[in-house]
Amino acid sequence: MTNGNFRVTFPDNEYGQYSIQQIDLTGKIVSQKRVTVNMKAQTEEVKIGTQLTSGSYLVRIVNGSKNVASTNTLLLE
Repeated sequence: MTNGNFRVTFPDNEYGQYSIQQIDLTGKIVSQKRVTVNMKAQTEEVKIGTQLTSGSYLVRIVNGSKNVASTNTLLLE
């Protein structure tokens, strides 16, 4: 994470539409970015929502079928 952004890499994901969601610990989606994956090892830069305060958040990747592809933790200081 740098300069209010973080990167998400899609190493071996199927090509298609994905949603990168930032979720607070209550389960509320606080920010979302839709991306189209059309090459192997594609990397997307995601802006951290300016309204987010320090704390832990989840970053969830959801595919076009609404299936969760991955979930990771994002810690804002």
